[in-house]
Amino acid sequence: MPNKSPALKQTMTMKLSHLLATLARGLALTLVLILPLRSPTLHVYAADINVACDEGNTLRNGAHTAKGMPLDVGDQANCTPADRRSFGHNNTDDIGPDPFNRTPRLSAVTKTFIISASKDNTLYEDTSGALSNGAGQHFFAGKNNSGKIRQGVIAFDIAGHIPAGSTVISATLKLNMSRTRAGAKTVTLHTLQTDWGEGTSDAIGNEGSGAAAAAGDATWVHTFFDPSDTSTWTTPGGDFAATPSAAQPVGEAGFYTWDSTPDMVADVQGWLDSENTNFGWLLKGDEAGNRTSKRFDSKDHPTPANRPTLIVTVQVPANQVNVSLAKEVRPTSAQPGDTITYTLTFSNASIDTAMGVIITDIVPVTLTNVSISSSGVTVTETVSSPCCVWQVADLAQNERGVITISGQVNPSLSSSTRFTNTATITSAVVDTDSTDNSASAGLTVLVQATDPIVIDGPTAGLINTSYSFTATLDLLTAVFPLTYTWRATDQVPVTQTNVSGLIHSVAYTWTTAGPKTLTVTASNVATDVVGTHMIVLTTPPEIVTSTIYLPAILK
Repeated sequence: MPNKSPALKQTMTMKLSHLLATLARGLALTLVLILPLRSPTLHVYAADINVACDEGNTLRNGAHTAKGMPLDVGDQANCTPADRRSFGHNNTDDIGPDPFNRTPRLSAVTKTFIISASKDNTLYEDTSGALSNGAGQHFFAGKNNSGKIRQGVIAFDIAGHIPAGSTVISATLKLNMSRTRAGAKTVTLHTLQTDWGEGTSDAIGNEGSGAAAAAGDATWVHTFFDPSDTSTWTTPGGDFAATPSAAQPVGEAGFYTWDSTPDMVADVQGWLDSENTNFGWLLKGDEAGNRTSKRFDSKDHPTPANRPTLIVTVQVPANQVNVSLAKEVRPTSAQPGDTITYTLTFSNASIDTAMGVIITDIVPVTLTNVSISSSGVTVTETVSSPCCVWQVADLAQNERGVITISGQVNPSLSSSTRFTNTATITSAVVDTDSTDNSASAGLTVLVQATDPIVIDGPTAGLINTSYSFTATLDLLTAVFPLTYTWRATDQVPVTQTNVSGLIHSVAYTWTTAGPKTLTVTASNVATDVVGTHMIVLTTPPEIVTSTIYLPAILK
Protein backbone atom coordinates (compact mmCIF):
# COMPACT_ATOMS: atom_id res chain seq x y z
CA MET A 1 0.00 0.00 0.00
CA PRO A 2 1.52 3.31 -1.01
CA ASN A 3 2.54 5.79 1.63
CA LYS A 4 0.05 8.58 2.19
CA SER A 5 1.16 12.18 2.25
CA PRO A 6 1.29 14.00 5.66
CA ALA A 7 -1.56 16.26 4.53
CA LEU A 8 -3.74 13.26 3.73
CA LYS A 9 -2.88 11.62 7.06
CA GLN A 10 -3.85 14.82 8.88
CA THR A 11 -7.15 14.96 6.97
CA MET A 12 -7.98 11.36 7.86
CA THR A 13 -7.04 11.94 11.47
CA MET A 14 -9.36 14.98 11.67
CA LYS A 15 -12.23 13.01 10.12
CA LEU A 16 -11.70 10.14 12.56
CA SER A 17 -11.63 12.60 15.49
CA HIS A 18 -14.82 14.19 14.25
CA LEU A 19 -16.48 10.75 13.97
CA LEU A 20 -15.44 9.82 17.50
CA ALA A 21 -16.68 13.15 18.84
CA THR A 22 -20.02 12.59 17.10
CA LEU A 23 -20.29 9.10 18.60
CA ALA A 24 -19.40 10.49 22.01
CA ARG A 25 -22.13 13.06 21.75
CA GLY A 26 -24.60 10.38 20.73
CA LEU A 27 -23.52 8.27 23.69
CA ALA A 28 -23.93 11.25 25.98
CA LEU A 29 -27.42 11.83 24.62
CA THR A 30 -28.24 8.17 25.19
CA LEU A 31 -27.11 8.53 28.79
CA VAL A 32 -29.33 11.57 29.27
CA LEU A 33 -32.31 9.59 28.04
CA ILE A 34 -31.47 6.55 30.17
CA LEU A 35 -30.89 8.45 33.42
CA PRO A 36 -34.60 8.97 34.22
CA LEU A 37 -35.01 5.20 34.38
CA ARG A 38 -32.71 5.04 37.42
CA SER A 39 -33.73 5.54 41.02
CA PRO A 40 -34.21 9.17 42.13
CA THR A 41 -30.87 10.78 42.97
CA LEU A 42 -29.81 14.09 44.44
CA HIS A 43 -28.88 16.70 41.84
CA VAL A 44 -27.47 20.19 42.30
CA TYR A 45 -28.03 22.51 39.37
CA ALA A 46 -26.01 25.56 38.36
CA ALA A 47 -29.16 27.66 38.54
CA ASP A 48 -29.84 26.34 42.05
CA ILE A 49 -26.50 27.24 43.63
CA ASN A 50 -26.36 30.76 42.23
CA VAL A 51 -23.18 30.27 40.22
CA ALA A 52 -22.44 31.44 36.67
CA CYS A 53 -21.92 29.57 33.27
CA ASP A 54 -19.98 30.61 30.22
CA GLU A 55 -21.58 30.31 26.81
CA GLY A 56 -20.49 26.72 26.50
CA ASN A 57 -21.16 25.94 30.16
CA THR A 58 -17.54 24.92 30.71
CA LEU A 59 -17.01 24.12 34.37
CA ARG A 60 -14.11 25.16 36.58
CA ASN A 61 -12.52 21.72 36.40
CA GLY A 62 -12.52 21.85 32.61
CA ALA A 63 -15.38 19.40 32.14
CA HIS A 64 -18.12 20.27 29.69
CA THR A 65 -21.78 19.63 30.50
CA ALA A 66 -24.92 19.84 28.42
CA LYS A 67 -27.44 22.41 29.61
CA GLY A 68 -29.73 20.88 32.19
CA MET A 69 -27.22 18.25 33.32
CA PRO A 70 -26.46 18.05 37.07
CA LEU A 71 -23.31 19.69 38.44
CA ASP A 72 -21.17 18.81 41.41
CA VAL A 73 -21.55 21.19 44.37
CA GLY A 74 -18.01 22.44 43.87
CA ASP A 75 -18.41 23.18 40.15
CA GLN A 76 -18.59 26.81 39.07
CA ALA A 77 -20.04 28.16 35.85
CA ASN A 78 -21.05 31.48 34.33
CA CYS A 79 -24.88 31.58 33.69
CA THR A 80 -27.16 34.25 32.32
CA PRO A 81 -30.91 34.30 33.14
CA ALA A 82 -31.54 32.91 29.66
CA ASP A 83 -29.10 30.06 30.37
CA ARG A 84 -30.94 29.29 33.61
CA ARG A 85 -34.21 28.98 31.75
CA SER A 86 -32.59 26.71 29.14
CA PHE A 87 -31.13 24.62 31.95
CA GLY A 88 -34.67 23.50 32.63
CA HIS A 89 -34.43 25.24 36.04
CA ASN A 90 -37.55 24.70 38.11
CA ASN A 91 -39.04 22.47 35.46
CA THR A 92 -37.83 19.25 37.09
CA ASP A 93 -39.33 16.27 38.82
CA ASP A 94 -37.85 14.10 41.53
CA ILE A 95 -35.54 12.33 39.10
CA GLY A 96 -33.87 15.39 37.63
CA PRO A 97 -34.52 17.85 34.82
CA ASP A 98 -35.97 17.17 31.43
CA PRO A 99 -34.30 19.64 29.02
CA PHE A 100 -36.89 18.83 26.35
CA ASN A 101 -40.04 19.43 28.42
CA ARG A 102 -41.31 22.85 29.56
CA THR A 103 -44.28 21.60 31.59
CA PRO A 104 -44.18 22.25 35.35
CA ARG A 105 -43.12 19.37 37.54
CA LEU A 106 -45.95 17.60 39.32
CA SER A 107 -44.03 16.18 42.29
CA ALA A 108 -41.52 17.43 44.84
CA VAL A 109 -37.85 17.81 43.92
CA THR A 110 -34.69 17.63 46.00
CA LYS A 111 -32.46 20.70 45.86
CA THR A 112 -29.28 21.83 47.59
CA PHE A 113 -28.65 25.46 48.54
CA ILE A 114 -25.28 26.92 49.49
CA ILE A 115 -25.98 29.90 51.75
CA SER A 116 -23.48 32.51 52.93
CA ALA A 117 -23.59 33.86 56.47
CA SER A 118 -25.83 36.89 56.98
CA LYS A 119 -23.96 38.01 60.14
CA ASP A 120 -21.25 36.82 62.54
CA ASN A 121 -19.39 38.18 65.55
CA THR A 122 -17.39 37.23 68.64
CA LEU A 123 -18.49 37.47 72.27
CA TYR A 124 -15.28 38.45 74.09
CA GLU A 125 -15.45 37.72 77.82
CA ASP A 126 -15.52 41.17 79.42
CA THR A 127 -17.75 42.12 82.35
CA SER A 128 -18.29 45.63 80.98
CA GLY A 129 -19.41 44.35 77.57
CA ALA A 130 -17.13 46.81 75.80
CA LEU A 131 -15.54 44.50 73.20
CA SER A 132 -16.77 43.18 69.87
CA ASN A 133 -15.66 42.54 66.26
CA GLY A 134 -18.74 42.97 64.06
CA ALA A 135 -16.89 43.95 60.87
CA GLY A 136 -13.78 41.87 61.51
CA GLN A 137 -12.41 39.18 59.23
CA HIS A 138 -12.48 36.52 61.96
CA PHE A 139 -14.44 35.18 64.94
CA PHE A 140 -13.24 32.94 67.75
CA ALA A 141 -14.20 29.99 69.96
CA GLY A 142 -12.29 28.79 73.04
CA LYS A 143 -10.02 30.47 75.62
CA ASN A 144 -7.07 32.76 74.98
CA ASN A 145 -3.70 32.69 76.75
CA SER A 146 -5.12 34.70 79.67
CA GLY A 147 -8.04 32.35 80.17
CA LYS A 148 -10.64 34.74 78.68
CA ILE A 149 -13.48 33.01 76.86
CA ARG A 150 -14.28 33.74 73.23
CA GLN A 151 -17.52 32.49 71.70
CA GLY A 152 -18.47 32.89 68.05
CA VAL A 153 -22.01 33.69 66.90
CA ILE A 154 -23.19 33.17 63.34
CA ALA A 155 -26.51 33.26 61.47
CA PHE A 156 -27.78 32.49 57.95
CA ASP A 157 -30.81 33.88 56.12
CA ILE A 158 -32.68 30.63 55.59
CA ALA A 159 -36.12 31.96 54.61
CA GLY A 160 -34.52 34.34 52.11
CA HIS A 161 -32.97 31.47 50.13
CA ILE A 162 -35.14 28.38 50.55
CA PRO A 163 -38.76 28.23 49.29
CA ALA A 164 -41.41 28.26 51.99
CA GLY A 165 -42.96 24.86 52.61
CA SER A 166 -39.74 22.97 51.87
CA THR A 167 -38.66 20.05 54.06
CA VAL A 168 -35.07 20.18 55.26
CA ILE A 169 -33.24 16.90 54.67
CA SER A 170 -29.71 17.85 55.76
CA ALA A 171 -27.71 20.87 56.92
CA THR A 172 -23.91 21.05 56.96
CA LEU A 173 -21.81 23.98 58.24
CA LYS A 174 -18.45 24.64 56.59
CA LEU A 175 -15.88 26.97 58.20
CA ASN A 176 -12.23 27.78 57.58
CA MET A 177 -10.13 27.74 60.75
CA SER A 178 -7.15 29.98 59.99
CA ARG A 179 -5.15 30.27 63.25
CA THR A 180 -4.62 28.31 66.48
CA ARG A 181 -1.94 27.41 69.04
CA ALA A 182 -3.79 24.37 70.34
CA GLY A 183 -4.16 20.82 69.13
CA ALA A 184 -7.46 19.20 68.32
CA LYS A 185 -10.28 20.73 70.37
CA THR A 186 -13.99 20.08 70.02
CA VAL A 187 -16.11 23.03 68.92
CA THR A 188 -19.85 22.67 69.45
CA LEU A 189 -22.85 24.42 67.89
CA HIS A 190 -25.60 25.69 70.19
CA THR A 191 -28.91 27.20 69.09
CA LEU A 192 -29.11 30.86 70.09
CA GLN A 193 -32.33 31.88 71.83
CA THR A 194 -32.06 35.67 71.54
CA ASP A 195 -31.46 37.94 68.56
CA TRP A 196 -28.14 39.78 68.39
CA GLY A 197 -26.31 42.30 66.25
CA GLU A 198 -23.31 42.94 64.08
CA GLY A 199 -21.99 46.51 64.20
CA THR A 200 -19.01 48.24 62.62
CA SER A 201 -16.35 47.34 65.21
CA ASP A 202 -13.20 45.99 63.53
CA ALA A 203 -10.35 44.56 65.58
CA ILE A 204 -6.73 45.03 64.48
CA GLY A 205 -3.96 42.45 64.09
CA ASN A 206 -5.01 38.87 64.63
CA GLU A 207 -8.25 40.22 66.16
CA GLY A 208 -8.03 38.05 69.27
CA SER A 209 -8.38 41.03 71.65
CA GLY A 210 -11.44 42.53 69.94
CA ALA A 211 -12.22 46.20 69.39
CA ALA A 212 -14.35 48.82 71.09
CA ALA A 213 -17.97 47.80 70.58
CA ALA A 214 -19.97 49.91 68.11
CA ALA A 215 -23.70 50.59 68.09
CA GLY A 216 -25.66 47.42 67.42
CA ASP A 217 -22.77 45.05 68.20
CA ALA A 218 -23.20 41.84 70.16
CA THR A 219 -20.86 41.72 73.18
CA TRP A 220 -20.37 39.49 76.22
CA VAL A 221 -23.09 41.54 77.96
CA HIS A 222 -25.16 43.05 75.13
CA THR A 223 -27.28 41.62 72.35
CA PHE A 224 -27.17 45.03 70.65
CA PHE A 225 -24.61 47.38 72.17
CA ASP A 226 -25.91 50.79 73.24
CA PRO A 227 -24.80 53.28 75.90
CA SER A 228 -27.98 52.78 77.94
CA ASP A 229 -27.25 49.06 78.40
CA THR A 230 -30.89 48.16 77.79
CA SER A 231 -30.32 45.39 75.21
CA THR A 232 -28.55 42.65 77.14
CA TRP A 233 -28.34 38.88 77.28
CA THR A 234 -30.27 37.22 80.08
CA THR A 235 -26.98 35.53 80.96
CA PRO A 236 -23.65 37.20 80.11
CA GLY A 237 -21.96 35.23 77.35
CA GLY A 238 -25.16 34.66 75.40
CA ASP A 239 -28.51 32.92 75.70
CA PHE A 240 -28.20 29.53 74.02
CA ALA A 241 -29.34 25.93 74.32
CA ALA A 242 -27.19 23.92 76.71
CA THR A 243 -27.36 20.81 74.52
CA PRO A 244 -25.26 21.20 71.36
CA SER A 245 -26.79 20.65 67.94
CA ALA A 246 -23.47 19.34 66.60
CA ALA A 247 -19.81 18.89 67.56
CA GLN A 248 -16.63 18.79 65.50
CA PRO A 249 -12.99 18.29 66.55
CA VAL A 250 -10.88 21.15 65.14
CA GLY A 251 -7.11 20.68 64.92
CA GLU A 252 -4.66 22.42 62.60
CA ALA A 253 -5.60 25.24 60.24
CA GLY A 254 -7.92 24.23 57.41
CA PHE A 255 -11.53 23.72 56.43
CA TYR A 256 -13.88 21.91 58.81
CA THR A 257 -17.45 20.75 58.41
CA TRP A 258 -20.08 20.16 61.05
CA ASP A 259 -21.86 17.32 59.31
CA SER A 260 -25.64 17.24 59.38
CA THR A 261 -27.32 16.00 62.55
CA PRO A 262 -31.02 15.67 63.40
CA ASP A 263 -30.67 18.68 65.70
CA MET A 264 -29.09 20.81 62.96
CA VAL A 265 -31.88 19.79 60.60
CA ALA A 266 -34.46 20.73 63.23
CA ASP A 267 -32.76 24.09 63.78
CA VAL A 268 -32.77 24.99 60.09
CA GLN A 269 -36.31 23.72 59.58
CA GLY A 270 -37.47 25.89 62.46
CA TRP A 271 -35.73 28.94 61.02
CA LEU A 272 -37.36 28.29 57.65
CA ASP A 273 -40.83 27.87 59.11
CA SER A 274 -40.55 30.72 61.65
CA GLU A 275 -38.16 33.35 60.37
CA ASN A 276 -38.50 35.46 63.52
CA THR A 277 -36.86 32.69 65.58
CA ASN A 278 -33.71 32.54 63.43
CA PHE A 279 -30.96 33.75 65.76
CA GLY A 280 -28.34 31.32 64.45
CA TRP A 281 -25.76 29.30 66.36
CA LEU A 282 -23.16 29.99 69.03
CA LEU A 283 -19.80 28.23 68.55
CA LYS A 284 -18.39 27.08 71.86
CA GLY A 285 -14.79 25.88 72.06
CA ASP A 286 -12.87 23.98 74.72
CA GLU A 287 -13.17 26.19 77.82
CA ALA A 288 -11.58 23.72 80.28
CA GLY A 289 -8.12 25.25 79.96
CA ASN A 290 -6.27 28.24 78.58
CA ARG A 291 -4.86 28.68 75.08
CA THR A 292 -7.55 26.60 73.36
CA SER A 293 -8.91 29.31 71.06
CA LYS A 294 -9.67 28.61 67.40
CA ARG A 295 -9.91 31.49 64.92
CA PHE A 296 -12.42 31.11 62.08
CA ASP A 297 -12.72 33.29 58.99
CA SER A 298 -15.86 35.43 58.92
CA LYS A 299 -18.23 36.57 56.16
CA ASP A 300 -16.09 39.74 55.88
CA HIS A 301 -12.90 37.83 55.01
CA PRO A 302 -11.33 39.16 51.78
CA THR A 303 -11.09 35.65 50.29
CA PRO A 304 -14.61 34.54 49.31
CA ALA A 305 -13.72 30.84 49.44
CA ASN A 306 -12.80 31.18 53.13
CA ARG A 307 -16.16 32.60 54.20
CA PRO A 308 -18.67 30.50 56.16
CA THR A 309 -21.26 28.53 54.20
CA LEU A 310 -24.26 26.47 55.20
CA ILE A 311 -25.11 23.69 52.76
CA VAL A 312 -28.79 22.79 53.05
CA THR A 313 -30.54 20.04 51.13
CA VAL A 314 -34.32 20.25 51.04
CA GLN A 315 -37.27 18.70 49.35
CA VAL A 316 -39.11 21.50 47.57
CA PRO A 317 -42.86 21.08 47.07
CA ALA A 318 -44.28 20.68 43.60
CA ASN A 319 -43.87 23.81 41.50
CA GLN A 320 -45.21 26.77 43.45
CA VAL A 321 -44.84 30.42 42.58
CA ASN A 322 -45.74 33.74 44.13
CA VAL A 323 -46.83 36.17 41.44
CA SER A 324 -48.08 39.55 42.59
CA LEU A 325 -49.62 42.65 41.08
CA ALA A 326 -49.72 46.28 42.17
CA LYS A 327 -51.76 49.05 40.56
CA GLU A 328 -51.97 52.82 40.85
CA VAL A 329 -53.62 55.69 38.99
CA ARG A 330 -52.26 59.22 38.59
CA PRO A 331 -53.83 61.63 39.22
CA THR A 332 -56.40 60.15 41.59
CA SER A 333 -58.99 62.76 40.62
CA ALA A 334 -59.64 64.51 37.34
CA GLN A 335 -62.14 66.43 35.29
CA PRO A 336 -63.65 65.46 31.94
CA GLY A 337 -61.01 65.77 29.23
CA ASP A 338 -58.05 65.23 31.58
CA THR A 339 -55.41 62.57 30.85
CA ILE A 340 -54.88 59.87 33.47
CA THR A 341 -52.41 56.95 33.66
CA TYR A 342 -52.77 53.50 35.23
CA THR A 343 -49.52 51.68 36.12
CA LEU A 344 -49.49 47.89 36.68
CA THR A 345 -46.37 46.37 38.23
CA PHE A 346 -46.10 42.57 38.34
CA SER A 347 -43.40 40.17 39.60
CA ASN A 348 -42.60 36.64 40.77
CA ALA A 349 -41.08 36.32 44.25
CA SER A 350 -40.68 32.52 44.15
CA ILE A 351 -37.63 30.47 43.23
CA ASP A 352 -39.76 28.61 40.69
CA THR A 353 -40.54 29.98 37.24
CA ALA A 354 -44.14 31.18 36.81
CA MET A 355 -45.60 29.93 33.53
CA GLY A 356 -48.92 30.60 31.89
CA VAL A 357 -49.21 34.03 33.52
CA ILE A 358 -52.27 36.08 32.54
CA ILE A 359 -52.99 39.70 33.53
CA THR A 360 -56.50 41.08 33.13
CA ASP A 361 -57.49 44.74 33.54
CA ILE A 362 -60.86 45.89 32.20
CA VAL A 363 -60.42 49.64 31.78
CA PRO A 364 -63.52 51.82 32.46
CA VAL A 365 -65.46 52.66 29.30
CA THR A 366 -65.25 56.34 30.28
CA LEU A 367 -61.56 56.27 29.32
CA THR A 368 -61.03 57.20 25.67
CA ASN A 369 -58.01 57.39 23.35
CA VAL A 370 -56.34 54.58 25.29
CA SER A 371 -52.64 53.85 24.68
CA ILE A 372 -50.63 51.00 26.22
CA SER A 373 -46.90 50.42 26.72
CA SER A 374 -44.84 47.91 28.69
CA SER A 375 -41.32 47.32 29.94
CA GLY A 376 -39.41 44.42 31.49
CA VAL A 377 -40.80 40.95 30.81
CA THR A 378 -42.54 40.62 27.44
CA VAL A 379 -46.34 40.84 27.47
CA THR A 380 -48.64 40.07 24.54
CA GLU A 381 -52.13 41.54 24.34
CA THR A 382 -54.60 38.73 23.67
CA VAL A 383 -57.89 40.60 24.22
CA SER A 384 -58.17 44.27 23.29
CA SER A 385 -61.92 44.84 23.49
CA PRO A 386 -62.86 45.40 26.18
CA CYS A 387 -59.31 46.37 27.13
CA CYS A 388 -57.35 44.34 28.15
CA VAL A 389 -55.94 40.84 28.71
CA TRP A 390 -52.22 40.06 28.36
CA GLN A 391 -50.21 36.84 28.15
CA VAL A 392 -46.95 37.25 30.10
CA ALA A 393 -43.72 35.49 29.19
CA ASP A 394 -42.34 33.02 31.75
CA LEU A 395 -41.42 34.87 34.96
CA ALA A 396 -38.22 33.61 36.58
CA GLN A 397 -37.34 34.33 40.19
CA ASN A 398 -37.50 38.07 40.98
CA GLU A 399 -38.33 38.98 37.39
CA ARG A 400 -40.78 41.83 36.99
CA GLY A 401 -42.51 43.97 34.41
CA VAL A 402 -44.60 47.11 34.09
CA ILE A 403 -47.69 47.84 31.98
CA THR A 404 -48.75 51.48 31.51
CA ILE A 405 -52.24 52.43 30.36
CA SER A 406 -52.96 56.08 29.49
CA GLY A 407 -56.19 57.66 28.31
CA GLN A 408 -58.47 60.65 28.40
CA VAL A 409 -61.47 60.97 30.69
CA ASN A 410 -64.50 61.20 28.45
CA PRO A 411 -65.07 64.96 27.88
CA SER A 412 -68.83 64.43 27.58
CA LEU A 413 -69.32 63.28 31.17
CA SER A 414 -72.03 65.47 32.69
CA SER A 415 -72.03 64.33 36.31
CA SER A 416 -69.41 63.66 38.93
CA THR A 417 -68.65 60.03 39.65
CA ARG A 418 -65.99 57.62 40.93
CA PHE A 419 -64.56 54.69 38.98
CA THR A 420 -62.78 51.79 40.64
CA ASN A 421 -61.37 49.04 38.46
CA THR A 422 -59.44 45.96 39.49
CA ALA A 423 -56.60 44.15 37.71
CA THR A 424 -55.78 40.48 38.34
CA ILE A 425 -52.84 38.16 37.71
CA THR A 426 -52.98 34.36 37.49
CA SER A 427 -50.50 31.57 36.79
CA ALA A 428 -50.78 28.03 35.47
CA VAL A 429 -48.60 27.00 38.44
CA VAL A 430 -49.94 26.88 42.02
CA ASP A 431 -49.57 30.28 43.72
CA THR A 432 -48.49 30.17 47.36
CA ASP A 433 -50.06 33.54 48.19
CA SER A 434 -53.20 34.65 46.37
CA THR A 435 -53.73 37.75 48.53
CA ASP A 436 -51.56 39.83 46.19
CA ASN A 437 -53.05 38.54 42.92
CA SER A 438 -55.34 41.54 42.45
CA ALA A 439 -55.06 45.29 42.88
CA SER A 440 -57.54 48.15 42.52
CA ALA A 441 -57.25 51.85 41.76
CA GLY A 442 -59.96 54.47 42.15
CA LEU A 443 -60.42 57.58 40.00
CA THR A 444 -62.75 60.42 40.99
CA VAL A 445 -64.17 62.52 38.16
CA LEU A 446 -65.55 65.88 39.32
CA VAL A 447 -67.98 67.76 37.12
CA GLN A 448 -68.64 71.25 38.41
CA ALA A 449 -72.13 72.74 38.24
CA THR A 450 -72.77 76.24 36.82
CA ASP A 451 -73.00 77.56 40.38
CA PRO A 452 -71.13 74.92 42.33
CA ILE A 453 -71.89 76.51 45.67
CA VAL A 454 -74.80 78.76 46.68
CA ILE A 455 -75.16 80.88 49.83
CA ASP A 456 -78.64 81.45 51.24
CA GLY A 457 -79.21 84.28 53.69
CA PRO A 458 -80.58 87.80 54.06
CA THR A 459 -79.44 90.52 51.68
CA ALA A 460 -80.29 93.41 54.00
CA GLY A 461 -80.26 93.92 57.74
CA LEU A 462 -79.38 96.02 60.73
CA ILE A 463 -76.15 96.36 62.63
CA ASN A 464 -75.76 94.63 65.99
CA THR A 465 -78.08 91.86 64.82
CA SER A 466 -77.09 88.22 64.28
CA TYR A 467 -77.77 86.73 60.82
CA SER A 468 -77.33 83.13 59.65
CA PHE A 469 -76.02 82.08 56.23
CA THR A 470 -76.10 78.58 54.71
CA ALA A 471 -73.83 77.30 51.93
CA THR A 472 -75.11 74.45 49.75
CA LEU A 473 -72.61 72.57 47.59
CA ASP A 474 -74.22 71.71 44.26
CA LEU A 475 -72.29 68.58 43.27
CA LEU A 476 -74.02 65.29 42.61
CA THR A 477 -70.97 63.45 43.92
CA ALA A 478 -68.37 64.95 46.23
CA VAL A 479 -65.29 63.39 47.72
CA PHE A 480 -65.34 63.70 51.47
CA PRO A 481 -64.10 65.02 53.78
CA LEU A 482 -64.62 68.67 52.89
CA THR A 483 -63.19 71.81 54.41
CA TYR A 484 -65.38 74.93 54.56
CA THR A 485 -63.74 78.34 54.96
CA TRP A 486 -65.91 81.44 55.46
CA ARG A 487 -64.68 84.99 55.04
CA ALA A 488 -66.71 88.15 55.53
CA THR A 489 -66.08 91.89 55.64
CA ASP A 490 -64.99 93.03 59.12
CA GLN A 491 -65.06 89.42 60.39
CA VAL A 492 -62.43 86.85 61.39
CA PRO A 493 -62.29 83.87 58.98
CA VAL A 494 -64.08 80.71 60.12
CA THR A 495 -62.77 77.27 59.03
CA GLN A 496 -64.19 73.83 59.72
CA THR A 497 -62.43 70.65 58.52
CA ASN A 498 -63.43 67.00 58.07
CA VAL A 499 -67.02 67.83 57.12
CA SER A 500 -69.01 65.01 55.51
CA GLY A 501 -71.91 67.06 54.19
CA LEU A 502 -72.89 69.32 51.32
CA ILE A 503 -74.47 71.98 53.57
CA HIS A 504 -72.69 74.25 56.03
CA SER A 505 -73.89 77.28 58.04
CA VAL A 506 -72.39 80.22 59.89
CA ALA A 507 -73.73 83.29 61.77
CA TYR A 508 -72.33 86.84 61.81
CA THR A 509 -73.04 90.09 63.65
CA TRP A 510 -71.72 93.41 62.37
CA THR A 511 -71.32 96.61 64.33
CA THR A 512 -70.88 98.94 61.38
CA ALA A 513 -73.22 99.77 58.54
CA GLY A 514 -72.61 99.31 54.84
CA PRO A 515 -72.30 96.47 52.29
CA LYS A 516 -70.70 93.29 53.63
CA THR A 517 -69.35 90.57 51.30
CA LEU A 518 -69.29 86.92 52.31
CA THR A 519 -67.31 84.18 50.52
CA VAL A 520 -67.27 80.48 51.31
CA THR A 521 -64.71 78.03 49.91
CA ALA A 522 -65.39 74.29 49.92
CA SER A 523 -62.22 72.22 49.45
CA ASN A 524 -61.30 68.54 49.14
CA VAL A 525 -58.34 66.57 47.81
CA ALA A 526 -59.40 67.29 44.24
CA THR A 527 -60.47 70.93 43.95
CA ASP A 528 -61.83 74.13 45.51
CA VAL A 529 -65.19 75.77 44.77
CA VAL A 530 -66.17 79.26 45.89
CA GLY A 531 -69.52 80.98 46.48
CA THR A 532 -70.26 84.65 47.28
CA HIS A 533 -73.07 86.61 48.90
CA MET A 534 -73.70 90.23 49.93
CA ILE A 535 -75.70 91.82 52.71
CA VAL A 536 -76.23 95.55 53.21
CA LEU A 537 -76.50 96.70 56.82
CA THR A 538 -78.05 99.92 58.04
CA THR A 539 -78.30 101.67 61.35
CA PRO A 540 -81.73 101.43 63.02
CA PRO A 541 -83.71 104.76 63.06
CA GLU A 542 -83.11 106.83 66.19
CA ILE A 543 -85.90 106.64 68.78
CA VAL A 544 -86.68 110.04 70.50
CA THR A 545 -87.83 109.82 74.09
CA SER A 546 -89.88 112.73 75.70
CA THR A 547 -90.86 113.20 79.30
CA ILE A 548 -94.19 114.93 80.12
CA TYR A 549 -94.73 116.38 83.56
CA LEU A 550 -98.34 116.76 84.78
CA PRO A 551 -99.24 119.24 87.49
CA ALA A 552 -100.10 117.72 90.76
CA ILE A 553 -103.80 117.69 91.62
CA LEU A 554 -104.41 119.00 95.07
CA LYS A 555 -107.23 117.71 97.02
